[in-house]
Amino acid sequence: MEKGNRALIIGILYAMDGNLHFWHDFNILEEDENKIWEILSKYGTSGMSVSGTKDDVISEINSMYLED
Repeated sequence: MEKGNRALIIGILYAMDGNLHFWHDFNILEEDENKIWEILSKYGTSGMSVSGTKDDVISEINSMYLED
């Protein structure tokens, strides 16, 4: 993804030991951010993503866990 078209990375959401963790308010070097985008661009057509308000995203995450 070209740098001008990138969304701002505001945090990382991950699952561990049955819980969700949101890591934010960290400073990332531009070089490391470029590496993250390089990895993400390889998988741009797989998986799923959610866009919308905070409530939209929370609702979608909740519905994913209700399906389990």
